[in-house]
Amino acid sequence: MPDLEPQSLNTYTYYRCLIHTSDVRYKNLRIVVTFAAGRELMKEEKTIPDIINMLERGYDAPRKRQAGTIEKWFNKGKKTYNIVIVKDHHFTLNEDVWTLIHFGKFTRRKLK
Repeated sequence: MPDLEPQSLNTYTYYRCLIHTSDVRYKNLRIVVTFAAGRELMKEEKTIPDIINMLERGYDAPRKRQAGTIEKWFNKGKKTYNIVIVKDHHFTLNEDVWTLIHFGKFTRRKLK
């Protein structure tokens, strides 16, 4: 039985949930969803094609992330969606992938 305590993104590759509708890709890499991000997607009723659309049409978040991590914001109405993906290697698929680690939504404040 493998150790269930993740040491890095690579150590829990086996426990990831792979959600795809077809062979949709972002920057030539498949998107793999962690269980936590999958729950966030289901709560907001979004799919992988929705995520790819938001990544392509969104803009960079104002804060910096470490190398290999992309955080994009996408405005829709009064809400802003926050998408965080990390470049990683999926050992089951034996290919490099983007791992969706967070998907959230918040309300923008009016600037005075």
